Amino acid sequence: MIGAQVTKAYLDNQASNIAISLRQDMYRINALLDGVGTWGVTELQGIGYSAEDAAKMLTALMALKKVRDLGYGLDTQPTPIDLRPYLSVLTGID
Repeated sequence: MIGAQVTKAYLDNQASNIAISLRQDMYRINALLDGVGTWGVTELQGIGYSAEDAAKMLTALMALKKVRDLGYGLDTQPTPIDLRPYLSVLTGID
C-alpha cells in the first residue's frame, strides 16, 4: 500500500476476509482429517506413497491437526513450535 492510507473500510474488509478464509481453512482441515486422520504408513502406501513420502505426509497431517486443535482450543502448546517446516513438506515452500 505505497502512498495509500489505511481506512476503516479497508481494515474492516481485510480483517473480515482473513477471518472468513481462516474459518474455511479450519473446515477444510477438519474434512481432510475426518477422511484420513487415522491413516498410517500402510494406508498411504496403498494409495501410492513410498514409505519415506508416507512418513513425511503423516508428519504434515499431524502439523495440520495441531493447528486445528490449537485453533479450536482442543490442545495447548506450552513451548513455542514453528509449524512452517512441517507444512513445507506439503507445499515445498519454506
